[in-house]
Amino acid sequence: MTPRLAALSPKGDVLYAATSSVDLYALSDRGEDHWKADLGGAGLDPLATADGVYCTVVEGDSADGSQRLRLCR
Repeated sequence: MTPRLAALSPKGDVLYAATSSVDLYALSDRGEDHWKADLGGAGLDPLATADGVYCTVVEGDSADGSQRLRLCR
């Protein structure tokens, strides 16, 4: 896993890391995996709130203009 960006949960006990390999990881404060989700595109800018974690996902190919962004939760 090569994290692109990360966010800490409001309680400080979970780190959410988006990777260039289209995955979002939730890691404990001891570095243990809680879960991993396939985002279907490169994850950017995770934001952790009391309601969950949000991030922007890049889908498509920027070379041909088909690239788009979506919000995941």
